[in-house]
Amino acid sequence: MPQKFCTFSVSPANQANTMAVRQVVTGNIANALPASPTAMTVVASGNEPMLIVYDSSLDTAQGYTLDAGSTDLTATASFKIGTGWDTIEAFVNNNAPCLMCYRGSDGTFAFYKLALPLASPVTFSLTHNPGMTKGYTTVKPFLTPKGPAFLGYNQANGSVAIYSFAPGQPNPNCVWAHQWAAGWTRFAFFQFGGENFFFKTNVAKLNVNIDHVLDGLTAGTVEVGSHIALDNALELTVVEPLTLANGDPHFVTYMPDGTTTLNRFNGDCLGWSKLAAWNSLPNATHVVPFLMGADAFVLFA
Repeated sequence: MPQKFCTFSVSPANQANTMAVRQVVTGNIANALPASPTAMTVVASGNEPMLIVYDSSLDTAQGYTLDAGSTDLTATASFKIGTGWDTIEAFVNNNAPCLMCYRGSDGTFAFYKLALPLASPVTFSLTHNPGMTKGYTTVKPFLTPKGPAFLGYNQANGSVAIYSFAPGQPNPNCVWAHQWAAGWTRFAFFQFGGENFFFKTNVAKLNVNIDHVLDGLTAGTVEVGSHIALDNALELTVVEPLTLANGDPHFVTYMPDGTTTLNRFNGDCLGWSKLAAWNSLPNATHVVPFLMGADAFVLFA
């Protein structure tokens, strides 16, 4: 049963501090079974980004070359990564596209280099603190001047850690571990001037923060803005970052009725400006921003 999707283009409007949003296509993602895949991520590859669709009951993730004008997406690549992963995230290591897979029940990560034939992954887990990897509800990769790193967070107990890859070493190391409040979700990482920041929402005790990942990863993170007003903060189901080709960081919010907003982070990281609002595909479970050359798009599925 094909997975329905729709794609919107995002571009500067004639009026200041607004963005023009236009629906460019509605169609189907062929062979995406069952009807609601576990995870979707986009691998950046010049003017031909690849959408990877994965369902945890199947051992193969399907890759689709994105074309803003195609009404039906057909798989052009298959990656046998195994069953049971809770999430997959694309990232770049040594200028090569890679895929991070994570399973919370036992805290296992698998890191694949996305080249066919697919080589065996590097696997990683820690069964002890600091940085025990079991039970994460959020895992997000990000890029530092020294290479890729990733954050893991457990929404139930508040444990958080950062892991990085040392140059020339295939396995990551835990470089920082801490205890946050429980309840944080919907993380969205972005950059200003090569510095890493992230947006997050606490749904247990309402709070919306922007945090800064410090230059030395061993120092962890620090809050920049806290208790920032966000429309429908508890009703949102998806928040995803979208960085335009010129480097300006934005984020997309989504509600189950299809209400969607596009927002630009302020330079002081103490808030944002809403640039557009529109109705997209209702009941989407995945919102996937991507760039195609200099053009920005958001896919809903």
